[in-house]
Amino acid sequence: MDLFRTETDVQMKTAGGNPADLNVQVQSAVAGTPVINVPGDQYWDTRSSTELTDFDQWVGRVSVPVSQLQGSGYEVTTAQEKLTEITSMRSSLANALWARNDASTEEPRETIHAASIDYETMVRNVKKTGSESEEVRTTIDQSEGVLTRSGMMNADLKSLGINCTQTQRLVETGHYQISTIQTQMKTGNAPGARATLSQFKDTLQSLRDAYRGILIREDLPQTTAQGVLSVAQSLDVISARMNAV
Repeated sequence: MDLFRTETDVQMKTAGGNPADLNVQVQSAVAGTPVINVPGDQYWDTRSSTELTDFDQWVGRVSVPVSQLQGSGYEVTTAQEKLTEITSMRSSLANALWARNDASTEEPRETIHAASIDYETMVRNVKKTGSESEEVRTTIDQSEGVLTRSGMMNADLKSLGINCTQTQRLVETGHYQISTIQTQMKTGNAPGARATLSQFKDTLQSLRDAYRGILIREDLPQTTAQGVLSVAQSLDVISARMNAV
């Protein structure tokens, strides 16, 4: 094309012609010849189909991990909203492609690209929060086991005539707090779950101290005393572990 234009300029100057007039005539000839438009039409048809198909396939791929995270109980509302926003941009991209103008496609493509980066960041943050949630669930499961042991210990102490009003109340409070935390996590109320978890830790520490008081105050059989000490130590371990959650 460069050689053709160079030769054309030379011939125009030699013949004393007008390059502007030639350009108008060439453009008119191209516009009036259907066969000239066929390759351009094919290019834009292929490009439009390919880019929109790639867009749809990308949306399909990136929606899978969010669905999996949601199925595992993680809070993904923000990521889902961003993906919905990106999906709605398809019409803008399609309109730009149908306009058959390279300049018109730049803005929607750049907007989609920027939004996709935001979306990927949100998904990474969801995964990080999910990992934290798993730690909370594991700690809660272990806490339920300790509270069950505490309930059994209360029954043993009552059979010996020991007043277990305080320890029974704390065990009931602990079970209620666990139920509250689980509900808050399922509904995505992370701040509420953290606040209740802090209260639950205080309950476990109070229960631990109550058992230690019984050990000091009461003359227990050796086997029972060892059981009370074991439960108190387990409560201490669980409450300390919560500091890292």
